[in-house]
Parts: sequence; structure tokens; C-alpha cells
Amino acid sequence: MNGLLANNPFADKPPRYIRSLFYRYRFATMDELYQTGAWWRREELREYLPMLSLEEFR
Repeated sequence: MNGLLANNPFADKPPRYIRSLFYRYRFATMDELYQTGAWWRREELREYLPMLSLEEFR
């Protein structure tokens, strides 16, 4: 977990808005891997967190 939060990628200019989507991940089939080179397939299921801004919490 420390690796993900070790550095702030937005130190100079934080994002104005954030949102989060919920995905289902699965391994790609061998055919999908050969065709696309992708090890994972993902399917968007729903919005996990709607778009928010800091101003909404002030």
C-alpha cells in the first residue's frame, strides 16, 4: 500500500473533480491474449462514487 501512496502525483495542481467506477476483472482467454496482448478483460459494472468536488464539502 505504501507504494501506491508514496508520492503525491497532484502536488502542483490537484484535480478539481474525482469519481470512481466499479469494474469486474477477469483473465483474458488465450485467444484474447493472442489477439490483443492484454492479460486482463474488464467490464464496467456501475458508478462506485459519483463525481465530487472539494467545494461540495466546504
